[in-house]
Amino acid sequence: MPESCILCGRLSQSLCHNCQELLLSRVRFGTCGACGRVLRRERCVKCTIRLPKVRRAVALGPYKEEIWQQLIIQLKFHNQPSLADWLGRLLGLVIQRELPERPSCLVPIPSSRSRIRERGYNQAVLLAEAINRELAVPVHFHLARQSNLHQVGHSRKERLAQADHFFRLKSEACPRPLLIDDVITTGATLLAAASTLDRRCDAAVVAYDV
Repeated sequence: MPESCILCGRLSQSLCHNCQELLLSRVRFGTCGACGRVLRRERCVKCTIRLPKVRRAVALGPYKEEIWQQLIIQLKFHNQPSLADWLGRLLGLVIQRELPERPSCLVPIPSSRSRIRERGYNQAVLLAEAINRELAVPVHFHLARQSNLHQVGHSRKERLAQADHFFRLKSEACPRPLLIDDVITTGATLLAAASTLDRRCDAAVVAYDV
């Protein structure tokens, strides 16, 4: 069957030119330095307390906004890995504009083995590779997943309790790592990753849901 645009249904590639332009117009700038919410100050009060190791985060927009939610669901659950290329290009634009320092490496958040078997890929790795093509910042696999626990449906307290068991360090982290993931929800995953790396990290995600 001919391929159609995921957002509008026109016969096209996975994202038609019009929808690519629409996404570009919906990117949010001027966000909280830790969770990605749009605001005027450097960090929202909540994130200053709960994400002490996340120095600054950038996001394309809020998960509650249908366009970002739809793209993430298609990327994660409907076998649309090509979406990561366009989303990564947009994240590259936001990273260049919003982060005060150029990252020295991109560190994708590892998926569990069961998720990779289910999907055939880790969407954070695909996003990192797309950002690498845009910014020429190397992708480093400093982290390995050491638990198959999934966070969907768990409260922040439950996620934080699980977080100590999420990751192990494979190699010493680069000086300025940029964590790459699809969504910030409670922040537990980014906090666990930064703690494992033993660095204050920046982060880039497609959407925030906090």
